[in-house]
Amino acid sequence: MQPRSSPGGTATETQHLEEWKVARETIQNFDERLHDLRKYGFSFLTALLAAEAVLIPGPIKATFAQPGVPPIVLFAVLFDTFLMILALRLLDRSYVLFIIAIAQRAKVLERTLNLELTEVIAQRHADDRIDLYVRALYGALNMAVGVLGAALFAPDLNLSGGMIVVSFVVAVLVDVVGNLQPTRGPRGVVDWILGRTECVPGDAVNITVTNLLEKDPPLAIELEPGEYGWVVRVRDGEKVARLKVHAKAPFPAQGNHTFVWNVPERDSEGVYIVFAHAAKKLPGPWTLYPAPLRRSIVVGKKKAERPAQEKPTAE
Repeated sequence: MQPRSSPGGTATETQHLEEWKVARETIQNFDERLHDLRKYGFSFLTALLAAEAVLIPGPIKATFAQPGVPPIVLFAVLFDTFLMILALRLLDRSYVLFIIAIAQRAKVLERTLNLELTEVIAQRHADDRIDLYVRALYGALNMAVGVLGAALFAPDLNLSGGMIVVSFVVAVLVDVVGNLQPTRGPRGVVDWILGRTECVPGDAVNITVTNLLEKDPPLAIELEPGEYGWVVRVRDGEKVARLKVHAKAPFPAQGNHTFVWNVPERDSEGVYIVFAHAAKKLPGPWTLYPAPLRRSIVVGKKKAERPAQEKPTAE
């Protein structure tokens, strides 16, 4: 029996499509939350700065010799404002990291479904430099607080200059928080997709690996012809299938490669787990292959074919 012509299978494609729909819906939900956070957060901070501007000593207070606000109170107000900006930026970045993680999975699924929606949106977002505008807006907000603080302590040049320096330091801290990148563990460098999780002897199973890195490591990452790309092993450790690469398999940033495991016709029933394995030590984060894939491949028995019924002969 020859392997089937569509290794992925209709059921698996349907599952990937449903997962992609959930990913897109989740991205939309987080995007709406991020929009609301920025809209209400910036509106509140703008109103707060306008209220704090009332504390600036003016000519009326000087004329009537009204006592000013104690410096310790002014410091407390400005400190709370800086703290709220930092907290807003941290919440902002947490939502962005969730969106990045979900979008990565959506892009991987789109490659199996021949879709490009998430990839096109991400590319347009990067080309338009939206993140740069957001960073500039947070920086301007911090500098506005610094200028306000300098005005509040206007009679004292040392305190006014100190507030400018503090606002600059906080702006740098907020920018660092806003550029936090997701921590990549052993599973964070690549993404795996199994073409199917249930099959019978004679089927073909696609095993696709995707490089999630945004930039290529310093050294080239390639599996040479004849090197082992994947190890498919039954749970009890008795049966092993090593998938060889028949041509060079480069893994550029955001690139992928598909290996095909042709399930043997005989004595292949069992529950298989997939380990990533290379014949040589690969550079950089590609050495992080300690764990198998999350899902297993179940190879069942073929259904017995019914014998053809003999047609009755005319007497």
